[in-house]
Parts: sequence; C-alpha cells; structure tokens
Amino acid sequence: MSPAEVGTILTVQPVIMALVASPSGWLSDRIGSRGLTATGLLLLSAGIWGLSTQGSQGGAWSVVPWLGLVGLGVGLFVSPNSSVMMGAAPRRQQGQAGAMMAESRIIGMFLGVALSSAVFAASGGRTGAIWRPQDYYAMSLALKSGAAAALVGSLVALLRGRAR
Repeated sequence: MSPAEVGTILTVQPVIMALVASPSGWLSDRIGSRGLTATGLLLLSAGIWGLSTQGSQGGAWSVVPWLGLVGLGVGLFVSPNSSVMMGAAPRRQQGQAGAMMAESRIIGMFLGVALSSAVFAASGGRTGAIWRPQDYYAMSLALKSGAAAALVGSLVALLRGRAR
C-alpha cells in the first residue's frame, strides 16, 4: 500500500473520535458520565476485538469499520471521563488534577503498548519480515488482550461509586 492509502485508513479512528468527543462531553453534562464512559469502553473493546479477527485474508480496507468503532468508543469515553476526574478535584487543585490526568493517560498508553508487545512476543510474534500465520495469531492475541482490558474498564465504569 502507498503511504497515502495507509494514512487515509488510519485517519478514520481519530476523525470519528474528534467528531464524537464534543457531543459526548455535552451529553455527559446533561445525563452524567457513567453510561457514556462504560459504553465508550465497551465499543472500544468491540472495535479492538474486531481488529483482532482480520488476519491476512481481509483487505486493508476491512479494518476501517473496526477503526471507526474504536474512534467512536474513545470519543464517547474521553470527555465524560475527563469531566468526572476534573470535577472530583477541589477548584484550587484542578491544575494538579489536570497534570495527573495527563500523566495517567501517558502511563496507560505506555503500559498498554508494553503489555500488548509482551503478549505478541510471548505468543511467537516477530517483526521485520513477511508475516507467517504465527505472527497473525500473536497479533490477534495481543489485540484481544487490549479488548479484554477495555471490557474490564467498562465494567469498572458501570460499577464505580457516584462522583462527589
């Protein structure tokens, strides 16, 4: 694939996320964040799980609906979750809360990449060569581990206590 084609495909997720994030924040101000954060993580989980099923037989464009679902899930999750976290901090400590939220996001991304890479490598996955069936299997397991983490997050969002 050309770099432009790859870029077009990969743009689907952040574009949908950007389109959904603002309405999601508006909606969370009216109905609360619990359902939106849980639904967002559930959709994220479904999108990642769908990506894990693609294998080598699907065309490059077959990932677009799954990337769209990932974007929808993240877009639904981020604004309400940020609102709850910032709202839980006293006004005089919101700067610190914002910094902590940014740090948590970075640590979460770091851990997600590290753990999924570990699952990929432990499952026999390799990079730097044309992929074998084992590499697709390892990638599928790595993606499924991410989907499982998002599913657990969705359940935690549903079961968490009320924000104060």
